[in-house]
Amino acid sequence: MPDSAVVFKFEELGDDLARAPLAAQRLFRWTGMHLKARGWAAIRPELRRAVAVEGSKEIISTSLAQAIFRELPMREVEMHPPYAEYEIEPRPELAQALNLSQPLTREQWHAFPGIARFALNALSNNARLLWRAIGEIRPMARGPISIGRNPFRGLVASCELALDKTLPSYEPILRLLVGNKMFDGKGFVLARAAGLRAARRTQETLDMQSETALGPIELDWLVEPSRGAVLWQAHASSWGGDFYPAASLIAVTVAATALLDMMYEVQRSASLRAAHIAEDAWRVGRDDDEDDGESTQMFNSAMFAPLSSRKG
Repeated sequence: MPDSAVVFKFEELGDDLARAPLAAQRLFRWTGMHLKARGWAAIRPELRRAVAVEGSKEIISTSLAQAIFRELPMREVEMHPPYAEYEIEPRPELAQALNLSQPLTREQWHAFPGIARFALNALSNNARLLWRAIGEIRPMARGPISIGRNPFRGLVASCELALDKTLPSYEPILRLLVGNKMFDGKGFVLARAAGLRAARRTQETLDMQSETALGPIELDWLVEPSRGAVLWQAHASSWGGDFYPAASLIAVTVAATALLDMMYEVQRSASLRAAHIAEDAWRVGRDDDEDDGESTQMFNSAMFAPLSSRKG
């Protein structure tokens, strides 16, 4: 994995930096240049890393940044006014996104290094990704900073697969789902993989999203035996850190469809329902800082962690 000083874990990037990390986006903003997704893909990995390394520094060398940009494909570069002031103070919506009773003071804000301030502002409109990020960003402050991580509630995509309780196959299929025995224990993992693959192709599938590249994505499930249903939830982000509704909705509907496909011969009247995007809690899997709880009424992917990583 890349150096943690350059790339955050929540960005879900490998050594090749297949998309521009926040550190690179910070350099772009400082210099007034924006490299399109196609341009980033065209440059060699060592230059991608050089951009990210420079962008992670407290003070960015604009002369070095200009030298780096001379090596980039200019047809893929857009010019904007330089905006180094972006990280000088927190955006007004950040306090609400962090569920703070009052905004961060100037002293608290500048206790964070520049790259952390940039990340907080960049993610202030994406509560879910900010929620994931704060665990990494908080320790970067000089001295203790009182920023909690409350239970998440924000925009997510959801889709439910409902079994037909009138069919003879209902009880056997439900037992397979609850015990994670569908397809020898691989059913949920395969369905999730299908949803992730489809979401990653959103840019090439939907004409309206041809310029929106996919960033981090979460996709997980929850079996609800009392209702005879499986709930899927997803949250996808764009390169720039914004919530990506289309990719999120594609992820949950394709995952639910893939699971239905595995049981279709014996559950032909099972249905997909309530596919939507709304403000909601993250009800599937589990979040790293949350208690497992004592409930035995619902079964989710956290119980089968060795089978799959929950993050995309």
